[in-house]
Amino acid sequence: MNKRRFGVLLGVLLAWAAWLPAAMAAPKAEVRPALRVLVHGDSLSAGYGLELGQEWPALLQRQLQKSPFSGVQVANSSISGETTAGGLARLPAVLAKEQPRIVILALGANDALQGQDLAQSQNQLQAMVDLAQKSQAKVLLLASDIPPNYGARYHAQYQQMFADVARQNHLPIVRFSIQEFAQKPGFLQKDALHPTALAQPLIAQRVWGALQPLLKTLPAPKKKP
Repeated sequence: MNKRRFGVLLGVLLAWAAWLPAAMAAPKAEVRPALRVLVHGDSLSAGYGLELGQEWPALLQRQLQKSPFSGVQVANSSISGETTAGGLARLPAVLAKEQPRIVILALGANDALQGQDLAQSQNQLQAMVDLAQKSQAKVLLLASDIPPNYGARYHAQYQQMFADVARQNHLPIVRFSIQEFAQKPGFLQKDALHPTALAQPLIAQRVWGALQPLLKTLPAPKKKP
């Protein structure tokens, strides 16, 4: 073998030797779990005013890990200040990314706090239900409450909005009330709108109770090795 060919071969071998350790150390592509639960909501689900990990979706994840559904992962796409219009606009991309088997819709409170037309809000909730079901996901509604100072008629319409969507689509619904937290010292933040860390386990347990029947209808998830 002449010196030129030997030099080329040696260069190739050295380049391969330099590339191989890096290739072996390169991280593997993320493998998503077979089952994901998506929480699509506003500040009440995003953990406004709380430390990371105190919000109820994080507590729900811990509950799942201790249950027969330990392979299920919670994805939280909630954003503080989100309305049904904003949630609807974001949902197609979120569904495509997360590919959830269950969607927990937790929107509507900001619509009411802004005095929006609740008939339109209901239409947007329905559109999100349609999108989720079209993606083969089951839907659970989470209905928060609003302060009583918005008037009895508007308050009743707000509550009826969730009841109608749940009834028309045969969906389970979980409710919690700002008023019930106001009666418990330390359960509401200073703004009198957002639950504190003390209230998060209560919300998580209510969601967990409604979520379990949905989980039982799904195929067993693949557990992490």
